[in-house]
Amino acid sequence: MLAVKQEMERISEQEINGEGLDLRTVNQMIKNAIRESGVAVVSHSEYLSGLAAGLRTGNVFIKGGAGDFVGSLNSGAKLTIEGDVQNFLADNMTSGEIIVSGNAGYCAGPYCYGGNLVILGHSGNFSATMNKGATLVVNEDVGDDVGTYMLAGNIVVLGNAGEKLGHFLISGNIFIRGKWQSLGHNTNIDVLTSDDKKFLQQLFSKYRLDARPEEFTKIVAQTDRPFYSKKD
Repeated sequence: MLAVKQEMERISEQEINGEGLDLRTVNQMIKNAIRESGVAVVSHSEYLSGLAAGLRTGNVFIKGGAGDFVGSLNSGAKLTIEGDVQNFLADNMTSGEIIVSGNAGYCAGPYCYGGNLVILGHSGNFSATMNKGATLVVNEDVGDDVGTYMLAGNIVVLGNAGEKLGHFLISGNIFIRGKWQSLGHNTNIDVLTSDDKKFLQQLFSKYRLDARPEEFTKIVAQTDRPFYSKKD
């Protein structure tokens, strides 16, 4: 226990205060901290867009929220963000994990190939646009056009959704516990399988979310050719 306490104190002493610093400087300081100890703690960086981009390893704790494009191109790091984030969170993430304690703005998790993105608050319009394999979990509500053009992966919404949920869905799964204002083009309601329930339960247990798989509706694509008419 003493060793753990000393390590946390050492990390706290090396906290990166982003106030007044430019993005390039802060991101380099994050990489240096990860190289040295595997952990970086950042504060006063809400005004920066592109924070902690392109990381391949390490644990990053961001205090007070972040701007646009936080965690973009993440390929293996774990980011924990205490607060709200702005737009294009985790853009083009390929692997790793990003957890946001607050809300996310417009188009969270676009073009992601893999990894887990967990938003404990609300998420805005066009979340998980062109998702190609990542898992997006939103503990509260999502906006309109969520999952538009999704090609693979999973979206799990514990709250409600706006209009055109899963618009032009190509493949992948959307699981939603609440209601939606409307479903998008090429969507269909399907039956939860035993594998679906196991997958959801593992997520809820891992992130300590108060939900049961049986409460969710599964939405899938009607066809993998949503841009063609049935006679084409």
